[in-house]
Amino acid sequence: MRSSPKADPHTGWIARWGTPALLLLIAFGLRLYRLGDANLWWDEALAIWGVRKGFLGVTLWTAGDVHPPLYFWSLWGWVQLVGESEFAMRMLSLAFGVLTIAVVYSLGSLVAGRTVGSLAALLTGLSRFHIWWSQEMRMYVLAGLVGTLSIYFFLRWFRAERTDLPSYMEGESPSRWLLFYVLATVGALYTIFLMGALLLVQNVVILMILIWPRGWRHKALLPKWIASQGAILLALGAWLALAWGRMSTWSVAKPFAPSPFARLYATLLVTGISVNVERYTWTVFLPTLVLLVGGGLLLREWRRNRHGFKPKVLDALTLFLAFTLPPIAIYLASLPRALFYTPRVEARYFLPFAPAFWTLLAWSIVRIGQRWRAIGWASGGVLLALWIAFLPGYYTGRVLRDELQTMVRTIISQAEPGDAVLLDSGGRFPVFLYYYDRIPDTGWWRPPMLTVSRQETILSASKVDAEMTAIAKAHRRIWLAEVDVNLTDPEPRVGKWLG
Repeated sequence: MRSSPKADPHTGWIARWGTPALLLLIAFGLRLYRLGDANLWWDEALAIWGVRKGFLGVTLWTAGDVHPPLYFWSLWGWVQLVGESEFAMRMLSLAFGVLTIAVVYSLGSLVAGRTVGSLAALLTGLSRFHIWWSQEMRMYVLAGLVGTLSIYFFLRWFRAERTDLPSYMEGESPSRWLLFYVLATVGALYTIFLMGALLLVQNVVILMILIWPRGWRHKALLPKWIASQGAILLALGAWLALAWGRMSTWSVAKPFAPSPFARLYATLLVTGISVNVERYTWTVFLPTLVLLVGGGLLLREWRRNRHGFKPKVLDALTLFLAFTLPPIAIYLASLPRALFYTPRVEARYFLPFAPAFWTLLAWSIVRIGQRWRAIGWASGGVLLALWIAFLPGYYTGRVLRDELQTMVRTIISQAEPGDAVLLDSGGRFPVFLYYYDRIPDTGWWRPPMLTVSRQETILSASKVDAEMTAIAKAHRRIWLAEVDVNLTDPEPRVGKWLG
Protein backbone atom coordinates (compact mmCIF):
# COMPACT_ATOMS: atom_id res chain seq x y z
CA MET A 1 0.00 0.00 0.00
CA ARG A 2 1.45 3.36 -1.03
CA SER A 3 1.46 6.04 1.58
CA SER A 4 0.33 9.47 0.60
CA PRO A 5 2.92 12.27 0.80
CA LYS A 6 2.83 14.30 3.96
CA ALA A 7 1.06 17.60 3.50
CA ASP A 8 3.14 20.72 3.99
CA PRO A 9 1.42 22.81 6.72
CA HIS A 10 2.97 25.99 5.32
CA THR A 11 1.35 25.38 1.93
CA GLY A 12 -2.08 25.14 3.57
CA TRP A 13 -1.51 28.34 5.50
CA ILE A 14 -0.46 30.23 2.37
CA ALA A 15 -3.43 28.91 0.41
CA ARG A 16 -5.86 30.02 3.08
CA TRP A 17 -4.36 33.27 4.38
CA GLY A 18 -1.88 34.38 1.74
CA THR A 19 -4.43 36.00 -0.56
CA PRO A 20 -6.34 37.97 2.11
CA ALA A 21 -3.03 39.07 3.67
CA LEU A 22 -1.85 40.39 0.30
CA LEU A 23 -5.17 42.18 -0.26
CA LEU A 24 -4.95 43.82 3.16
CA LEU A 25 -1.37 44.90 2.46
CA ILE A 26 -2.43 46.52 -0.83
CA ALA A 27 -5.36 48.26 0.86
CA PHE A 28 -3.12 49.47 3.68
CA GLY A 29 -0.55 50.90 1.26
CA LEU A 30 -3.13 52.75 -0.83
CA ARG A 31 -4.64 54.32 2.28
CA LEU A 32 -1.30 55.13 3.89
CA TYR A 33 0.03 56.93 0.80
CA ARG A 34 -0.14 60.72 1.35
CA LEU A 35 -2.33 60.21 4.41
CA GLY A 36 -1.10 63.35 6.15
CA ASP A 37 -0.65 65.41 2.98
CA ALA A 38 -3.85 67.41 3.30
CA ASN A 39 -4.94 70.22 5.59
CA LEU A 40 -7.70 69.57 8.08
CA TRP A 41 -11.00 70.79 6.73
CA TRP A 42 -13.83 72.12 8.84
CA ASP A 43 -15.52 68.83 9.84
CA GLU A 44 -12.18 67.27 10.79
CA ALA A 45 -11.18 70.31 12.83
CA LEU A 46 -14.59 70.28 14.50
CA ALA A 47 -14.02 66.66 15.53
CA ILE A 48 -10.68 67.41 17.19
CA TRP A 49 -12.16 70.54 18.81
CA GLY A 50 -14.81 68.25 20.29
CA VAL A 51 -12.45 65.58 21.63
CA ARG A 52 -10.27 68.24 23.26
CA LYS A 53 -13.16 68.68 25.68
CA GLY A 54 -12.37 65.31 27.25
CA PHE A 55 -14.47 62.12 27.25
CA LEU A 56 -17.40 63.55 29.21
CA GLY A 57 -17.19 66.85 27.37
CA VAL A 58 -17.22 65.29 23.91
CA THR A 59 -20.13 63.06 24.96
CA LEU A 60 -22.25 66.04 26.00
CA TRP A 61 -21.16 68.03 22.96
CA THR A 62 -22.11 65.16 20.65
CA ALA A 63 -25.49 64.93 22.34
CA GLY A 64 -26.12 68.49 21.15
CA ASP A 65 -24.89 67.72 17.64
CA VAL A 66 -26.54 65.58 14.96
CA HIS A 67 -24.35 62.46 15.16
CA PRO A 68 -24.12 59.69 17.79
CA PRO A 69 -20.91 59.42 19.84
CA LEU A 70 -19.11 56.17 18.91
CA TYR A 71 -16.65 57.71 16.46
CA PHE A 72 -15.88 60.61 18.78
CA TRP A 73 -15.32 58.22 21.69
CA SER A 74 -12.88 56.20 19.60
CA LEU A 75 -11.14 59.35 18.33
CA TRP A 76 -10.78 60.67 21.89
CA GLY A 77 -9.04 57.46 22.97
CA TRP A 78 -6.90 57.40 19.82
CA VAL A 79 -5.68 60.98 20.30
CA GLN A 80 -4.55 60.16 23.85
CA LEU A 81 -2.24 57.53 22.32
CA VAL A 82 -0.91 59.14 19.14
CA GLY A 83 -1.31 62.91 19.43
CA GLU A 84 -2.93 65.47 17.15
CA SER A 85 -0.95 65.55 13.91
CA GLU A 86 -2.93 65.18 10.69
CA PHE A 87 -1.18 61.89 9.91
CA ALA A 88 -1.59 60.35 13.36
CA MET A 89 -5.27 61.21 13.79
CA ARG A 90 -6.22 59.94 10.32
CA MET A 91 -4.55 56.61 11.06
CA LEU A 92 -7.70 55.73 12.99
CA SER A 93 -9.81 56.00 9.83
CA LEU A 94 -7.16 54.07 7.92
CA ALA A 95 -7.41 51.25 10.46
CA PHE A 96 -11.21 51.19 10.15
CA GLY A 97 -10.88 51.12 6.36
CA VAL A 98 -8.44 48.19 6.30
CA LEU A 99 -10.57 46.25 8.79
CA THR A 100 -13.53 46.78 6.46
CA ILE A 101 -11.58 45.01 3.68
CA ALA A 102 -11.12 42.03 6.00
CA VAL A 103 -14.84 41.92 6.81
CA VAL A 104 -15.76 42.21 3.11
CA TYR A 105 -13.48 39.26 2.39
CA SER A 106 -15.26 37.24 5.09
CA LEU A 107 -18.68 38.31 3.83
CA GLY A 108 -17.93 37.39 0.23
CA SER A 109 -16.41 34.06 1.30
CA LEU A 110 -19.48 33.31 3.40
CA VAL A 111 -22.02 33.86 0.64
CA ALA A 112 -20.17 32.39 -2.33
CA GLY A 113 -16.66 31.17 -1.52
CA ARG A 114 -13.14 32.54 -1.23
CA THR A 115 -12.87 33.59 -4.86
CA VAL A 116 -15.81 35.95 -4.40
CA GLY A 117 -14.41 37.06 -1.05
CA SER A 118 -11.04 37.87 -2.60
CA LEU A 119 -12.54 39.76 -5.55
CA ALA A 120 -14.93 41.69 -3.27
CA ALA A 121 -12.02 42.66 -1.00
CA LEU A 122 -9.98 43.73 -4.05
CA LEU A 123 -12.81 45.89 -5.42
CA THR A 124 -13.22 47.52 -2.01
CA GLY A 125 -9.49 47.94 -1.48
CA LEU A 126 -9.00 49.61 -4.87
CA SER A 127 -12.09 51.77 -4.62
CA ARG A 128 -11.26 55.48 -4.83
CA PHE A 129 -14.45 56.17 -2.86
CA HIS A 130 -13.37 53.96 0.03
CA ILE A 131 -9.77 55.18 0.00
CA TRP A 132 -11.03 58.78 0.12
CA TRP A 133 -12.96 58.31 3.35
CA SER A 134 -10.32 56.03 4.85
CA GLN A 135 -8.11 59.14 4.80
CA GLU A 136 -10.63 61.53 6.36
CA MET A 137 -11.09 62.08 10.09
CA ARG A 138 -14.82 61.39 9.99
CA MET A 139 -17.15 58.63 11.12
CA TYR A 140 -18.31 57.25 7.77
CA VAL A 141 -15.69 54.56 7.27
CA LEU A 142 -16.39 53.32 10.83
CA ALA A 143 -20.09 53.16 9.94
CA GLY A 144 -19.17 51.08 6.89
CA LEU A 145 -17.12 48.71 9.06
CA VAL A 146 -19.75 48.03 11.72
CA GLY A 147 -22.56 48.06 9.14
CA THR A 148 -20.81 45.36 7.09
CA LEU A 149 -20.19 43.41 10.29
CA SER A 150 -23.91 43.66 11.02
CA ILE A 151 -24.74 42.13 7.63
CA TYR A 152 -22.13 39.39 8.08
CA PHE A 153 -23.32 38.33 11.54
CA PHE A 154 -26.94 38.55 10.39
CA LEU A 155 -26.27 36.07 7.57
CA ARG A 156 -24.29 33.79 9.89
CA TRP A 157 -27.14 33.79 12.37
CA PHE A 158 -30.02 32.89 10.07
CA ARG A 159 -27.82 30.19 8.47
CA ALA A 160 -27.31 28.63 11.91
CA GLU A 161 -31.09 28.62 12.46
CA ARG A 162 -31.73 26.33 9.48
CA THR A 163 -33.10 22.83 10.00
CA ASP A 164 -30.78 21.31 7.38
CA LEU A 165 -27.38 22.53 8.52
CA PRO A 166 -24.45 21.22 6.44
CA SER A 167 -21.88 19.13 8.29
CA TYR A 168 -19.30 21.92 8.54
CA MET A 169 -21.82 24.12 10.41
CA GLU A 170 -22.97 21.50 12.93
CA GLY A 171 -22.38 22.59 16.49
CA GLU A 172 -22.55 26.31 15.72
CA SER A 173 -24.37 28.41 18.29
CA PRO A 174 -27.01 30.67 16.71
CA SER A 175 -27.17 32.74 19.90
CA ARG A 176 -23.51 33.67 19.60
CA TRP A 177 -23.97 35.06 16.08
CA LEU A 178 -27.13 36.87 17.14
CA LEU A 179 -25.27 38.52 20.02
CA PHE A 180 -22.50 39.64 17.67
CA TYR A 181 -25.16 40.94 15.29
CA VAL A 182 -26.78 43.01 18.05
CA LEU A 183 -23.43 44.50 19.11
CA ALA A 184 -22.46 45.39 15.53
CA THR A 185 -25.85 46.91 14.75
CA VAL A 186 -25.83 48.98 17.93
CA GLY A 187 -22.34 50.14 16.96
CA ALA A 188 -23.62 51.17 13.53
CA LEU A 189 -26.52 53.14 15.02
CA TYR A 190 -24.17 54.79 17.53
CA THR A 191 -22.06 55.96 14.58
CA ILE A 192 -24.68 57.35 12.17
CA PHE A 193 -28.44 57.36 12.66
CA LEU A 194 -28.90 56.62 8.95
CA MET A 195 -27.61 53.10 9.62
CA GLY A 196 -31.12 52.41 10.88
CA ALA A 197 -31.91 51.67 7.22
CA LEU A 198 -30.04 48.37 7.71
CA LEU A 199 -32.67 47.32 10.24
CA LEU A 200 -35.31 47.76 7.55
CA VAL A 201 -33.30 45.59 5.16
CA GLN A 202 -32.79 42.85 7.70
CA ASN A 203 -36.42 42.81 8.81
CA VAL A 204 -37.55 42.45 5.20
CA VAL A 205 -35.31 39.37 4.86
CA ILE A 206 -36.57 37.91 8.14
CA LEU A 207 -40.15 38.39 6.94
CA MET A 208 -39.34 36.37 3.84
CA ILE A 209 -37.82 33.62 6.00
CA LEU A 210 -40.93 33.52 8.18
CA ILE A 211 -43.29 33.15 5.23
CA TRP A 212 -41.09 30.52 3.57
CA PRO A 213 -42.80 27.14 4.07
CA ARG A 214 -39.78 25.19 5.28
CA GLY A 215 -36.07 25.28 5.95
CA TRP A 216 -35.91 27.19 9.28
CA ARG A 217 -36.90 26.64 12.89
CA HIS A 218 -39.57 29.32 12.80
CA LYS A 219 -40.77 28.89 16.39
CA ALA A 220 -37.25 29.42 17.73
CA LEU A 221 -36.27 32.07 15.20
CA LEU A 222 -39.05 34.61 15.73
CA PRO A 223 -38.70 35.14 19.53
CA LYS A 224 -34.92 35.48 19.20
CA TRP A 225 -35.30 38.04 16.44
CA ILE A 226 -37.84 40.08 18.39
CA ALA A 227 -35.54 40.03 21.42
CA SER A 228 -32.58 41.19 19.30
CA GLN A 229 -34.54 44.09 17.84
CA GLY A 230 -35.74 45.05 21.31
CA ALA A 231 -32.16 45.05 22.62
CA ILE A 232 -31.03 47.25 19.72
CA LEU A 233 -33.84 49.74 20.22
CA LEU A 234 -33.23 49.79 23.98
CA ALA A 235 -29.55 50.60 23.46
CA LEU A 236 -30.41 53.32 20.96
CA GLY A 237 -33.06 54.70 23.30
CA ALA A 238 -30.47 55.13 26.03
CA TRP A 239 -28.57 57.57 23.84
CA LEU A 240 -31.68 59.33 22.56
CA ALA A 241 -32.82 59.88 26.14
CA LEU A 242 -29.67 61.96 26.66
CA ALA A 243 -29.62 63.65 23.25
CA TRP A 244 -33.30 64.34 22.63
CA GLY A 245 -34.01 68.02 23.10
CA ARG A 246 -30.30 68.84 22.76
CA MET A 247 -29.81 67.89 19.11
CA SER A 248 -29.63 70.66 16.54
CA THR A 249 -32.52 71.27 14.16
CA TRP A 250 -31.76 72.83 10.81
CA SER A 251 -32.70 72.38 7.17
CA VAL A 252 -31.30 72.84 3.70
CA ALA A 253 -33.00 75.35 1.43
CA LYS A 254 -33.44 73.17 -1.66
CA PRO A 255 -34.20 69.45 -2.02
CA PHE A 256 -32.13 67.23 -4.32
CA ALA A 257 -33.82 65.99 -7.51
CA PRO A 258 -34.14 62.17 -7.73
CA SER A 259 -32.33 61.74 -11.06
CA PRO A 260 -29.10 63.59 -10.13
CA PHE A 261 -29.26 61.86 -6.74
CA ALA A 262 -29.27 58.38 -8.32
CA ARG A 263 -26.55 59.37 -10.79
CA LEU A 264 -24.36 60.68 -7.98
CA TYR A 265 -24.71 57.44 -6.00
CA ALA A 266 -24.02 55.17 -8.96
CA THR A 267 -20.99 57.21 -10.05
CA LEU A 268 -19.52 57.23 -6.54
CA LEU A 269 -19.74 53.45 -6.30
CA VAL A 270 -17.72 53.06 -9.49
CA THR A 271 -15.38 56.05 -9.71
CA GLY A 272 -15.42 57.72 -6.28
CA ILE A 273 -15.94 61.09 -7.99
CA SER A 274 -18.59 63.44 -6.59
CA VAL A 275 -18.32 66.49 -8.87
CA ASN A 276 -19.31 66.85 -12.53
CA VAL A 277 -20.73 63.33 -12.31
CA GLU A 278 -22.53 63.70 -15.65
CA ARG A 279 -19.12 63.27 -17.32
CA TYR A 280 -18.74 59.81 -15.80
CA THR A 281 -22.20 58.33 -16.27
CA TRP A 282 -20.81 55.94 -18.88
CA THR A 283 -18.79 54.16 -16.17
CA VAL A 284 -21.89 52.70 -14.51
CA PHE A 285 -23.13 50.80 -17.57
CA LEU A 286 -20.82 47.77 -17.32
CA PRO A 287 -21.22 47.24 -13.54
CA THR A 288 -25.00 47.48 -13.95
CA LEU A 289 -24.96 44.95 -16.78
CA VAL A 290 -22.77 42.58 -14.77
CA LEU A 291 -25.14 42.80 -11.81
CA LEU A 292 -28.16 42.12 -14.00
CA VAL A 293 -26.60 39.13 -15.74
CA GLY A 294 -25.13 37.71 -12.54
CA GLY A 295 -28.44 38.15 -10.71
CA GLY A 296 -30.27 36.47 -13.56
CA LEU A 297 -27.95 33.45 -13.37
CA LEU A 298 -28.51 33.18 -9.61
CA LEU A 299 -32.29 33.26 -10.06
CA ARG A 300 -32.10 30.70 -12.84
CA GLU A 301 -30.13 28.31 -10.66
CA TRP A 302 -32.53 28.82 -7.79
CA ARG A 303 -35.52 27.96 -9.99
CA ARG A 304 -33.85 24.68 -10.89
CA ASN A 305 -33.16 23.75 -7.28
CA ARG A 306 -35.43 25.80 -5.07
CA HIS A 307 -34.81 23.96 -1.84
CA GLY A 308 -31.02 23.67 -1.99
CA PHE A 309 -30.35 27.12 -3.35
CA LYS A 310 -32.66 29.06 -1.05
CA PRO A 311 -29.99 30.47 1.34
CA LYS A 312 -27.98 31.93 -1.55
CA VAL A 313 -31.03 33.75 -2.86
CA LEU A 314 -31.56 35.33 0.54
CA ASP A 315 -27.86 36.23 0.69
CA ALA A 316 -28.10 37.95 -2.67
CA LEU A 317 -31.34 39.65 -1.68
CA THR A 318 -29.77 40.93 1.56
CA LEU A 319 -26.80 42.40 -0.29
CA PHE A 320 -29.02 43.93 -2.96
CA LEU A 321 -31.35 45.57 -0.44
CA ALA A 322 -28.38 46.72 1.68
CA PHE A 323 -27.16 49.06 -1.06
CA THR A 324 -30.51 50.02 -2.63
CA LEU A 325 -32.87 50.72 0.30
CA PRO A 326 -30.53 52.93 2.42
CA PRO A 327 -30.03 55.51 -0.37
CA ILE A 328 -33.81 55.88 -0.48
CA ALA A 329 -33.69 56.63 3.26
CA ILE A 330 -30.90 59.16 2.64
CA TYR A 331 -32.98 60.87 -0.04
CA LEU A 332 -36.04 61.06 2.22
CA ALA A 333 -33.87 62.44 5.03
CA SER A 334 -32.65 65.22 2.72
CA LEU A 335 -36.17 66.52 2.06
CA PRO A 336 -36.80 69.75 4.05
CA ARG A 337 -38.92 69.32 7.19
CA ALA A 338 -39.20 70.76 10.68
CA LEU A 339 -38.41 67.66 12.79
CA PHE A 340 -34.80 66.84 13.74
CA TYR A 341 -32.42 68.06 11.01
CA THR A 342 -32.25 67.94 7.23
CA PRO A 343 -28.74 67.37 5.86
CA ARG A 344 -27.51 68.31 2.44
CA VAL A 345 -26.90 65.34 0.18
CA GLU A 346 -23.20 64.54 0.56
CA ALA A 347 -21.11 61.78 -0.98
CA ARG A 348 -19.99 60.50 2.41
CA TYR A 349 -23.51 59.41 3.40
CA PHE A 350 -23.40 56.65 0.79
CA LEU A 351 -20.10 55.10 1.86
CA PRO A 352 -21.36 52.76 4.65
CA PHE A 353 -23.62 50.92 2.19
CA ALA A 354 -21.11 50.57 -0.64
CA PRO A 355 -19.39 47.33 0.57
CA ALA A 356 -22.62 45.42 -0.06
CA PHE A 357 -22.55 46.62 -3.68
CA TRP A 358 -18.91 45.65 -4.21
CA THR A 359 -19.56 42.20 -2.70
CA LEU A 360 -22.58 41.54 -4.90
CA LEU A 361 -20.69 42.82 -7.95
CA ALA A 362 -17.82 40.41 -7.23
CA TRP A 363 -20.31 37.56 -6.84
CA SER A 364 -21.88 38.44 -10.20
CA ILE A 365 -18.50 38.50 -11.94
CA VAL A 366 -17.57 35.07 -10.57
CA ARG A 367 -20.99 33.65 -11.40
CA ILE A 368 -20.70 34.87 -15.00
CA GLY A 369 -17.22 33.33 -15.15
CA GLN A 370 -18.61 29.98 -14.03
CA ARG A 371 -21.08 30.09 -16.89
CA TRP A 372 -18.92 31.75 -19.56
CA ARG A 373 -15.28 31.69 -18.51
CA ALA A 374 -13.92 34.19 -21.05
CA ILE A 375 -16.71 36.71 -20.44
CA GLY A 376 -16.23 36.48 -16.69
CA TRP A 377 -12.49 37.10 -16.93
CA ALA A 378 -13.01 39.95 -19.39
CA SER A 379 -15.69 41.71 -17.33
CA GLY A 380 -13.66 41.34 -14.13
CA GLY A 381 -10.51 42.63 -15.81
CA VAL A 382 -12.26 45.64 -17.33
CA LEU A 383 -13.89 46.58 -14.03
CA LEU A 384 -10.62 46.32 -12.11
CA ALA A 385 -8.94 48.45 -14.77
CA LEU A 386 -11.75 50.99 -14.39
CA TRP A 387 -11.27 51.07 -10.61
CA ILE A 388 -7.50 51.58 -10.99
CA ALA A 389 -7.82 54.23 -13.72
CA PHE A 390 -9.50 56.71 -11.36
CA LEU A 391 -7.02 56.32 -8.49
CA PRO A 392 -4.22 58.69 -9.64
CA GLY A 393 -6.62 61.63 -9.91
CA TYR A 394 -7.49 61.29 -6.24
CA TYR A 395 -3.90 61.68 -5.03
CA THR A 396 -3.03 64.54 -7.39
CA GLY A 397 -4.64 67.29 -5.33
CA ARG A 398 -3.70 65.88 -1.94
CA VAL A 399 -1.14 68.48 -0.83
CA LEU A 400 -0.42 69.93 2.62
CA ARG A 401 -0.51 73.74 2.31
CA ASP A 402 0.62 76.50 4.64
CA GLU A 403 -2.81 77.96 5.28
CA LEU A 404 -2.82 78.94 8.96
CA GLN A 405 0.42 77.52 10.33
CA THR A 406 2.52 80.64 9.64
CA MET A 407 -0.32 82.96 10.67
CA VAL A 408 -0.60 81.57 14.19
CA ARG A 409 3.19 81.49 14.68
CA THR A 410 3.47 85.09 13.55
CA ILE A 411 0.81 86.20 16.02
CA ILE A 412 2.27 84.33 19.00
CA SER A 413 5.85 85.36 18.25
CA GLN A 414 4.95 89.08 18.22
CA ALA A 415 2.01 89.33 20.63
CA GLU A 416 2.26 91.20 23.90
CA PRO A 417 0.25 91.09 27.14
CA GLY A 418 -3.02 92.92 26.66
CA ASP A 419 -3.38 91.80 23.02
CA ALA A 420 -6.24 89.68 21.74
CA VAL A 421 -6.79 87.60 18.61
CA LEU A 422 -10.07 88.41 16.91
CA LEU A 423 -11.16 85.51 14.70
CA ASP A 424 -13.56 86.44 11.92
CA SER A 425 -14.69 83.03 10.73
CA GLY A 426 -18.24 82.32 11.89
CA GLY A 427 -18.59 78.60 12.56
CA ARG A 428 -15.17 77.81 11.03
CA PHE A 429 -13.30 78.69 14.24
CA PRO A 430 -12.22 75.05 14.95
CA VAL A 431 -9.90 75.13 11.91
CA PHE A 432 -7.98 78.11 13.36
CA LEU A 433 -8.02 76.66 16.88
CA TYR A 434 -6.51 73.38 15.68
CA TYR A 435 -3.32 75.20 14.72
CA TYR A 436 -3.47 77.90 17.40
CA ASP A 437 -3.78 75.51 20.34
CA ARG A 438 -1.07 73.18 19.00
CA ILE A 439 1.72 75.77 19.28
CA PRO A 440 3.98 74.44 22.05
CA ASP A 441 4.23 76.46 25.26
CA THR A 442 7.61 78.19 24.92
CA GLY A 443 7.00 81.06 27.32
CA TRP A 444 5.57 83.38 24.67
CA TRP A 445 2.39 85.28 25.39
CA ARG A 446 -0.59 83.56 23.83
CA PRO A 447 -3.38 86.15 23.40
CA PRO A 448 -6.94 85.04 24.16
CA MET A 449 -9.02 84.25 21.08
CA LEU A 450 -12.26 86.19 20.63
CA THR A 451 -15.01 85.90 18.02
CA VAL A 452 -17.72 88.30 16.95
CA SER A 453 -19.99 85.35 16.21
CA ARG A 454 -19.70 81.57 15.93
CA GLN A 455 -22.87 81.19 13.91
CA GLU A 456 -23.14 80.36 10.21
CA THR A 457 -25.30 83.42 9.51
CA ILE A 458 -24.17 86.63 7.78
CA LEU A 459 -22.95 89.29 10.23
CA SER A 460 -25.07 92.43 10.41
CA ALA A 461 -23.67 95.93 10.83
CA SER A 462 -25.37 96.35 14.22
CA LYS A 463 -23.97 93.05 15.49
CA VAL A 464 -20.44 93.97 14.42
CA ASP A 465 -20.65 97.45 15.92
CA ALA A 466 -21.94 96.22 19.27
CA GLU A 467 -19.38 93.41 19.64
CA MET A 468 -16.40 95.36 18.32
CA THR A 469 -17.00 98.34 20.58
CA ALA A 470 -16.76 96.12 23.66
CA ILE A 471 -13.73 94.22 22.34
CA ALA A 472 -11.81 97.38 21.40
CA LYS A 473 -12.32 98.87 24.87
CA ALA A 474 -10.99 95.78 26.62
CA HIS A 475 -7.76 95.23 24.65
CA ARG A 476 -4.78 97.40 23.73
CA ARG A 477 -4.07 95.68 20.41
CA ILE A 478 -6.15 93.34 18.26
CA TRP A 479 -4.81 90.74 15.82
CA LEU A 480 -7.41 90.11 13.12
CA ALA A 481 -7.45 86.53 11.80
CA GLU A 482 -9.78 85.95 8.85
CA VAL A 483 -10.70 82.33 8.03
CA ASP A 484 -13.27 81.63 5.31
CA VAL A 485 -14.46 85.18 5.93
CA ASN A 486 -16.50 85.14 2.73
CA LEU A 487 -19.01 82.76 4.30
CA THR A 488 -20.28 84.94 7.16
CA ASP A 489 -18.64 88.35 6.68
CA PRO A 490 -18.34 88.84 2.91
CA GLU A 491 -18.12 92.68 2.97
CA PRO A 492 -16.05 92.33 5.40
CA ARG A 493 -17.59 94.39 8.19
CA VAL A 494 -15.13 93.42 10.97
CA GLY A 495 -12.08 94.45 8.95
CA LYS A 496 -13.71 97.73 7.93
CA TRP A 497 -14.67 98.53 11.55
CA LEU A 498 -11.07 98.04 12.67
CA GLY A 499 -9.87 100.13 9.75
